Amino acid sequence: MIAHRASVLGAVDKILVMDNGQVADFGTRDDVLQRMRTANQAAVATSQQNPAVGIQAARDAGSAAPQAAAG
Repeated sequence: MIAHRASVLGAVDKILVMDNGQVADFGTRDDVLQRMRTANQAAVATSQQNPAVGIQAARDAGSAAPQAAAG
């Protein structure tokens, strides 16, 4: 299955996240989503301290899950 939103993955065993043809993350749905939340929270915190750096951090965190393939 290929999905662009984690919410459609439902009850899958593992998720493989690809970014520009490279493996960006792999694990259970809960583990991958937790790492994504942590990355997004870090980007928000950084943007509040330094808006210019925060914008790049948010872009970097967002690129962690452009495509999710479940298997």
